[in-house]
Amino acid sequence: SGYAAASFSGDGTLAYIRASSISGKYSLVRIDRKGNIRQLTDVLRNYFSPKISPDGRRIALGISEGGKAPDIWTFDLDRGAFTRVTFGAGFEGDPLWTNDSKKVIFSSEQPQFDLHQKASDGTGAEESLVTSPFDKIAGTISPDGKILVYSESNPKTAEDLWVLPLEGDRKPRLWLQTAFGEIQPSLSPDGRWLAYVSDESRQSEVYVQPFQDRGERIQISDQGGMAPMWAPNARELYYFADDRLMAAPVAAGEKFKVGKPTMLF
Repeated sequence: SGYAAASFSGDGTLAYIRASSISGKYSLVRIDRKGNIRQLTDVLRNYFSPKISPDGRRIALGISEGGKAPDIWTFDLDRGAFTRVTFGAGFEGDPLWTNDSKKVIFSSEQPQFDLHQKASDGTGAEESLVTSPFDKIAGTISPDGKILVYSESNPKTAEDLWVLPLEGDRKPRLWLQTAFGEIQPSLSPDGRWLAYVSDESRQSEVYVQPFQDRGERIQISDQGGMAPMWAPNARELYYFADDRLMAAPVAAGEKFKVGKPTMLF
């Protein structure tokens, strides 16, 4: 993958990890709240960024084979079958389902990473959604399916959060830009609240703000946090803290309240 794990000591001794150790293949598994693991397929591959479809029937994910850049595939949970969705020469990954489970939005190397979408069954052509000189990753779609929130890397302002209407003129607008990095946006099930990750405290933490008026911000994690995701009933906000999966109890109605996060596993 172009990554070398190596280091020299003061006397010139080289320590390194062999390529086969850092580019090994992975299992695709499902884990319950208690940490119990169930393997979904016996096929071992280089899997990246799995996302369950809104209808719960498939998983979209990146798969890299033969040392090549990953493409988007789907995995049917009932049949245990893989379907290839994209066939580009460059990197195509970080998938996000549309709300009807009919399309997948993803980053496509053009050579910068722009946002495209394609039918989840692999038919038809890729459709360009956002192009710019900077790399982009799709994050979350509003409950009505009309708005996409994504992050964009900018050499002057790190990562910023942008909003793209999926109907009409599809003109992107800036949602949050600071001197720090804001990534991994996740909208609450009612669309009122946006969770995201910022590194302004010198480590990545999870925050929540009102989505429409971007009012008062609430910090969720306090010992590091990444990859926030809402429970379907909006009563919990999940995130990773290193190798721990955390759950923060929340009340996300007209006003937002958060309790003490606990470790699930």
